[in-house]
Amino acid sequence: MAVAANSDTLRPLPATHDLQCYTDVEAVANIERTLRASLQSLYAVSDFYLDTFIDAGFDQAALPTGDEVAQRLNALDIASPFELSYNQTVQAFVDLYATKRRGVTARSLGLSELFFPLIEEELDRNGLPLELKYLAVVESALNPTIKSRAGAKGLWQFMYSTGKMYGLQVTSYTDDRNDPYLSTRAACGYLSYLYRMYNNWELALAAYNCGPGNVNKAIRRSGGKTNYWEIYPYLPRETRGYVPAFIAVNYIFNHFSDYNVRPVKPKATFYSLDTVNITYALHLDKLSEIMGVDKELMRYINPRFTQGFVPVSNEPMTIHLPADAAARYVALEDHVYGLLRPINAGVGEGRPKLAQEKVVEEYSVRKGDVLSRIAVRNGCTVKELKEWNHLRSEHLRIGQRLIVYKPMPINEIVEAPPTLVSEDGVFRLYEIQQGDTLWDIARNNGISPEQLKNFNEGIDARNLKPGDKIIVGTEG
Repeated sequence: MAVAANSDTLRPLPATHDLQCYTDVEAVANIERTLRASLQSLYAVSDFYLDTFIDAGFDQAALPTGDEVAQRLNALDIASPFELSYNQTVQAFVDLYATKRRGVTARSLGLSELFFPLIEEELDRNGLPLELKYLAVVESALNPTIKSRAGAKGLWQFMYSTGKMYGLQVTSYTDDRNDPYLSTRAACGYLSYLYRMYNNWELALAAYNCGPGNVNKAIRRSGGKTNYWEIYPYLPRETRGYVPAFIAVNYIFNHFSDYNVRPVKPKATFYSLDTVNITYALHLDKLSEIMGVDKELMRYINPRFTQGFVPVSNEPMTIHLPADAAARYVALEDHVYGLLRPINAGVGEGRPKLAQEKVVEEYSVRKGDVLSRIAVRNGCTVKELKEWNHLRSEHLRIGQRLIVYKPMPINEIVEAPPTLVSEDGVFRLYEIQQGDTLWDIARNNGISPEQLKNFNEGIDARNLKPGDKIIVGTEG
């Protein structure tokens, strides 16, 4: 959802009536970069390995023709509120998802078993077309932890400011943009707003990507046209491929078997999970040990907690667990809390240090390269290289692309003292009054401003709202 570059510098495009026969190569390349980013993120594998594995038995000569694609899209269009039209740019995106980047498509098809049920439920609750679920595929390839170069995050690629407008909070330990449930709710709110603005789904989709300002500018430059394909030449470069990609994903997800694309099953499905609510601090890894759940799976199904740590909160925090583990948790909740109590009593591991954010780089194998030499050159281990790229052996080929994660240089972050919680977990609350400052509240309650901040993770001293309740201590 990153706002696209200024549309003042536009590469000339053919007249709108010629778009039927024109392929916008640049638009396709922009979307392909998003797909590559998905492959390079935490839960992805090397595009070489994945695509090669899935392409086994792939016969490109047997693909549906352009006429067949157009006919099938017409059938989908009849039953859809979206204008699912066919042209050469749409065909280019069909080719991208079905052949060139079929590995991402196979992965997205598998992940749809995890994310589409919750997305469809929220869309239905808001009275929105269910086809909007395919927008999340275009945005993120259904990767809840992906981060764009512009800073947009999550399934729906919310920028920080837009996410905040729709209730998505970001703290040192949590990022609601990564949460599939919370971000989908926010996306529904934003898409509803955009549709009310334009009364046209294609324009609403374009505005979701580049912002209403750029769409309005394109409408003015086109002479007041309100058809997507008529304003297409006036849209920012980064947005031109957005609706064609959406159309192509609609098509591919309904006809993937004709391209011999087989879904790669995810680590969990929507119906294999359940939720529990907690109000105390815990480490996800520790909870994994107690509940007998794989640590990687635990983090995978709880992407909201960016540091693998669930902080104390006034409101219950929702944790996702495999259904059988959730049932055990409910039956043994007091026992589980007893095992986690050291964290909440200010002893033991306490809060984790904030992990350095990693940047993804791509390394191209050169003549004479071996994994050990590449590892030394990039400050990692051979084991990490093999895990990041899902390499089964140490055999490399010249030109092969490898994913390398490198720490982003930041100043060392000092570990904050753990939040104090009493043995029975009862907090002493204070209701903020008009004119209150953190210093006044702390002094009147016999604590320091620093302690007050530790009790209330993420509190903003410049934005104290009268009537809000904050923690000022514990009883007993």
